[in-house]
Amino acid sequence: MRRDLQRIHDIVFIRSLIKSYLDQNAFLPLIQMDGSYVPGTYVNGQSISTWPSWDLVMPNLVGQALPKDPLNNFGEACTPPANAEDYDPTTCYNSEVQNFYSQYDPGKAHIYDYHVTEDAFGNKSIYNIKFNFEIGYSADTEAETAVYPKICRFEEVICH
Repeated sequence: MRRDLQRIHDIVFIRSLIKSYLDQNAFLPLIQMDGSYVPGTYVNGQSISTWPSWDLVMPNLVGQALPKDPLNNFGEACTPPANAEDYDPTTCYNSEVQNFYSQYDPGKAHIYDYHVTEDAFGNKSIYNIKFNFEIGYSADTEAETAVYPKICRFEEVICH
């Protein structure tokens, strides 16, 4: 439970840094003023806490280091089909073919996953932060427990 409480603290902190960045710049981290993506991540508009961009790119944008999930690993989540290319189990990325295994199982990963998506008009103005609790959790029963104080009801936060 201690690690889950740390995750809540971390996500609230990361969310506040992103919102502050957005207020100051009028665009999201990993997006440039002209709407193009900031280089330096495996996937445009995305940074995961096990990727180098989490430590190298994101802090330069938001002004300070971002916390990492207490376990900070994909675990069994990054298990592509047997006939798929080899993916690094730390990053779920194959540097040889330059591909991220985006079908990882978010319910098994213990990472923080920040990504920007486009709205219906093609604007890169929406972001999500995904993470996973260790102790059983359901967003449907969130209001019934004080352990997880409605963090998964925040806009931009996706809990698994």
